[in-house]
Amino acid sequence: MGYIKNRGTTRRPNYWLRLWQGGKRVEVAAKTASGARAHTRAEAEAILRVLERAAIEGELGAVLPRRGRGLSLGELRDRFVEAGRATVKDAGEYARDTRNLLGHAVKRFGEGRAVDSLTVRDLEAWRDDMLAHGHKRQTIANRLHRLSVALRWAMRERLVTRRDLPTRSVELPPARRLGEPLRPEDYFTPADAGAMLAWLAAPERTAWAPVVAAALLSGARLGELRKLTWRDVDLARGSLLLRQTKNSRDRQVPIGEDLRAILAAWRARPWHSDDSLVFAEGDRVPDGKVQWERLQAACDGCGLRRRPFHALRHSYASALAERGVNLLTISRLLGHGSVLVTGRYSHVADADLRAAVSTLRFDAPSPAPKPKRPKRARKPKLRLVS
Repeated sequence: MGYIKNRGTTRRPNYWLRLWQGGKRVEVAAKTASGARAHTRAEAEAILRVLERAAIEGELGAVLPRRGRGLSLGELRDRFVEAGRATVKDAGEYARDTRNLLGHAVKRFGEGRAVDSLTVRDLEAWRDDMLAHGHKRQTIANRLHRLSVALRWAMRERLVTRRDLPTRSVELPPARRLGEPLRPEDYFTPADAGAMLAWLAAPERTAWAPVVAAALLSGARLGELRKLTWRDVDLARGSLLLRQTKNSRDRQVPIGEDLRAILAAWRARPWHSDDSLVFAEGDRVPDGKVQWERLQAACDGCGLRRRPFHALRHSYASALAERGVNLLTISRLLGHGSVLVTGRYSHVADADLRAAVSTLRFDAPSPAPKPKRPKRARKPKLRLVS
């Protein structure tokens, strides 16, 4: 798996070790974890055996020789955030997202934890803990991916001594299949959604209700709603024009009377104009974390199970499916690239499917009656005339 290379002379050897982990070559000096250099080939072989075992177990970074104190996780977070500001278009939002995602790793392992000491076992234990707390696969993947990007950047900038990437060996939970039915905790029932809207309509929470109502009554994503301007809202015709959606296409979404009334009342706020963002509160639109916290407060206030903000979009599609709307129409309303994605809502319409199947009959045909033989015409009788 690895081999030894002498970069010195026979009298004064300088042994280096070369081995592979995760398809990448790692070349280090033949030193122990304490920093003592190998003076003989036998000592170098002993160190190589230790590194090979660690590479197989995915813990090579934990046994490589250290140089100095090393970079801590808190320092990695701060320096990576500052370095990323100059390379992305929306520096402020990227910095917030990166700081939040890396903040979970810092909270788990500590501000002063050395980056070089992270092992695959540490990250797998963190993954299992997130699963035990009910985090979804995508949430776990986002946190590990951002940590992986930060580690790769630190290795490229030579801020750490490790040359392996422990996140590469961490297996994620199995992904949900395309069109897999929703679970009950993924959406709100119509009764629960109605109770939540009523709770949000209280005078002290009138600023919370519009964006929740828009997500619930239009099926729009939170990112689409945060970019929506009043020029794209047609209250007279009852429609929203969502620009640059997830699939990079504009989408026209019709809205009902309930949402039109909510938006009309919200439009009367003094800071709104034709060019302003619809869901701005004063001079800015609250970010996703604020909206998530408000939704959780609404769930707690109504005695409902906590759900992510995207559950409002699932609730919209599930309610349409319960009312017998076909999946192709729901797919167009949601802006899905394929109707296969919309198949996750098909289980909600089971009652309609049973009603449709109940009319299906395959009765055995009754035997056809035998055709009647035509009656023969009687021959006239001959009379003898005397």
